[in-house]
Amino acid sequence: MGNSGLRRRRPEARRDEILRAAARLLADRGGSGVSMESVAGAAGTAKGTIYLYFRSRAELMAALREQYAGSLATVARTALLDDPPAPAPVRWARFAEALLDFSLANQALHHALFRDEPVTEDSSMEPVRAALRDFLDQQIRAGVLDVPRPEPLLRVLLDGFHGALVEVAHAEQRDEDDPRGDFLTVARLVGDALLARSVPAAPQPR
Repeated sequence: MGNSGLRRRRPEARRDEILRAAARLLADRGGSGVSMESVAGAAGTAKGTIYLYFRSRAELMAALREQYAGSLATVARTALLDDPPAPAPVRWARFAEALLDFSLANQALHHALFRDEPVTEDSSMEPVRAALRDFLDQQIRAGVLDVPRPEPLLRVLLDGFHGALVEVAHAEQRDEDDPRGDFLTVARLVGDALLARSVPAAPQPR
């Protein structure tokens, strides 16, 4: 039974190896410089093997975008929902910093997946959108947010947040202060303005 278990896991492990190899190539060369043949070489396998898992380059790229979106959503959920309880403004600030750090760490891969290819980021942001929707729902139920439903606020927050995030993540290197600073300052101001009622008031001196 042990050997059959290994056989069942092997295709999934091989698929992950191919995706990791493709991600490394994309980060190094950009989207236009990556072919199925080059991915096979980087993964240490035959070109035909790649086609057992991905019928085309487009399908491989779609899988990479899905994987990227899943990783981004995990970061978002950990910051907003999965860590030990913290005041809502703290969790929002943690969310902003975590997504910015992820975007900066994966800048070249993001560029290759979404700028070198004729696609938009709408579908890739849906898992992050779901995490933020759950967070806003939580704050509405707690009475922190006085809105009937999260969707309008979600659109405003995520569209603005994502636009600012992309601008910072893809800014040219300049001899300036850390570009994270202004972004995180604004993100914290937004979080404090919307969510500060979740911070317990300090006891008043007698």
